[in-house]
Amino acid sequence: MGHAGIPTAPPPAFGGGIPARVRDPPPSQPPSPRLDTAHGLAAAAARYLGHLTRVVLSSPRAAAGRTASPPCCAAPEAGTATGKRKLPVALLFVLGSLLLFGATFTLTSNVVSLVSASKEAPPASATASVAVAGGAPRLAGRSKHIRRGRKHAHGTPADVPDARVDADIPRPSNPNTCRVPKDPVAERRPLHRENRRRVLAALREAINAGRPGVRPGDVLILAGSSHQYRSNTQTAVAYRQDASFLHATGVHDVADAVLVVAVPSGHAELFFPDLTRQNLIFEGGYGDLEDRARAAEVDAIQARSDLLDILEDPEGPFKARRVYVMDSAEALLTAVPELRSANVTIIDGEDSWRQHEDEHGGNPAATRSSEWIDARSELARYPDLLPVQVADPEDLLDLPTFEPVDRLNGTHTPHLGNIVRSVRLVKSPTEIERIAYAAAVSCEAHNQAMQNVATKRMHEYHVESVVSKALGVCGLRHHAYEPIVGAGDNGAILHYVANSDSLEEGDLLVLDAAGEHRGYAADLTRTFPVSGKFTPIQREVYDIVLEAQLEAVAASRPGITFAALGRMTRQTLTRLLLEAGYLQNGTVEELMQLDIISTFLPHGLGHSIGLDVHDPQPRDWTLAPGHVLTIEPGLYFIDFLLEEARTHPSRSKYYNFDKIDQIRGGIRIEDVVVVQPLLSSGATQPPVVLTSTSPKFADDIEKLMAE
Repeated sequence: MGHAGIPTAPPPAFGGGIPARVRDPPPSQPPSPRLDTAHGLAAAAARYLGHLTRVVLSSPRAAAGRTASPPCCAAPEAGTATGKRKLPVALLFVLGSLLLFGATFTLTSNVVSLVSASKEAPPASATASVAVAGGAPRLAGRSKHIRRGRKHAHGTPADVPDARVDADIPRPSNPNTCRVPKDPVAERRPLHRENRRRVLAALREAINAGRPGVRPGDVLILAGSSHQYRSNTQTAVAYRQDASFLHATGVHDVADAVLVVAVPSGHAELFFPDLTRQNLIFEGGYGDLEDRARAAEVDAIQARSDLLDILEDPEGPFKARRVYVMDSAEALLTAVPELRSANVTIIDGEDSWRQHEDEHGGNPAATRSSEWIDARSELARYPDLLPVQVADPEDLLDLPTFEPVDRLNGTHTPHLGNIVRSVRLVKSPTEIERIAYAAAVSCEAHNQAMQNVATKRMHEYHVESVVSKALGVCGLRHHAYEPIVGAGDNGAILHYVANSDSLEEGDLLVLDAAGEHRGYAADLTRTFPVSGKFTPIQREVYDIVLEAQLEAVAASRPGITFAALGRMTRQTLTRLLLEAGYLQNGTVEELMQLDIISTFLPHGLGHSIGLDVHDPQPRDWTLAPGHVLTIEPGLYFIDFLLEEARTHPSRSKYYNFDKIDQIRGGIRIEDVVVVQPLLSSGATQPPVVLTSTSPKFADDIEKLMAE
């Protein structure tokens, strides 16, 4: 059923429930331009042949010949050239007749072939079908990538653009049509007020743990991110809203916005920067603010210039006295300098540096990241780290315009940043629906990439463009991260984003790309052979990765720690490599003790996913219902690491380089999974895989690529 703002899909043009663009055209439909041209040329040739015949046969000389033909050897009459002309005219007539008859026969044969092909082609194929758009007939499914010299089944080279080129690759009837429909009910479902309610509930609980608890004048403030500009220009780079601000408001396109929420009541107002004349000319303003307030599920949208007055108004909704902020007071004051004049206490909790691993879970490094943990305890675990200066929150607030920090009578001060990150870790059903749509569209993009890959004059960026278009036609204008399209040796580069090399016969292609829907990201990796067929050793290693990935997916249930999940996967990979003969001279336990698997898997198992492709997750992460994460083991044959292993005095004996050297590049398989709640009996249940519509079994991949 249609509703406001979303058009209702029109009924099928030809009935029967089959879309018009994939059905054979009915007799009343206009023929294609190609058929019209062929028929016209054939008819014109026939008319010309008939005209020439009539002219020749109706000439006086021909008429005389019909009534009184002279003897074959008679001499011509004096002063005439009849004997000289009779033979050339006859030859002209015969040669012209033969040439025109041949042209007529060839054109007629082509017409018959086209008509026969259109009748015999399966209805689902758009290779030679006629699609009607706006009433104008056109050929659908024409290949944009012409592979010269490639032989078709009948042996002729595909040297010219033609609707039948690349007939072995199925084409969508309309490449500009999204094949993954949105759920209009899910798209309208409220989200941001519920997100704020969950944050406020956790914050109130933390505040009430101390004394005097929540009181009037308690507010929380979140600041949106600012525009970033290219060097020495006024050209902004693609804007990306702060994820926690997006979580609370859904506002994705307004820089430097501020959200203020009253902790006791939940009253929320947004403050947008004041518009200038230049804003109105170049950016067009904000549109209808009432519509925007409804979309963000806030009570009002105000001007940033009124922020201080509204915040401190004794008759207003906030009456601000204590302000809870995400991370540090200094960060908030940099984003919202108006607060430097406010008579409020800013509470940022104990400043918390988070130790984080590299993007796939490598060695820890001291930096602010998506993981949160107290720096003091983390430094005790990693004494070899460089010294980290942990600022005292009172030092950050040593400003003359502020009151002394209220330490809640000596109890631990609530840290709003950690509360928000904890809430974001558990996804609501609406959030999971948005991730699921991004995942479904990303699967379709990967499937199209597999079907369109070719080894003749095709590059990695061609594959990237297929993915980008498939995402874009479904409204996913932004990739969730920089796409990784690595063929051959590039597949062993974990963060390869150049995507510029050509595809070669025998390459494996690692495709790690996904889109985001309304801010919520998907993350998907598939590895497939560009030739359409795995070699025996490629398939052997691929199946090792797949077995470990399937085991880890099945084990992603409530109660298991993510660290234990990672250890289990690494042990499985070690065992399978040992059984297949890539490792040797040791037991699984010995090889695990030496961490031999790190030569082939130098990253972690996966990560949380949501508004950030690497969403907040604690280091000591125990999976719980509503957690959404990626499972992405891999095996990589990295020259640097292999040479390191080959020359190691004591470890080289564990590697069978005779077999290892037979494969290059990398293999990674990644899915997005949702941890499911416990059953009524208390038993766990397997997770839901949101990216299951893109094949990952080798047979299924080869079948899709052959269609």
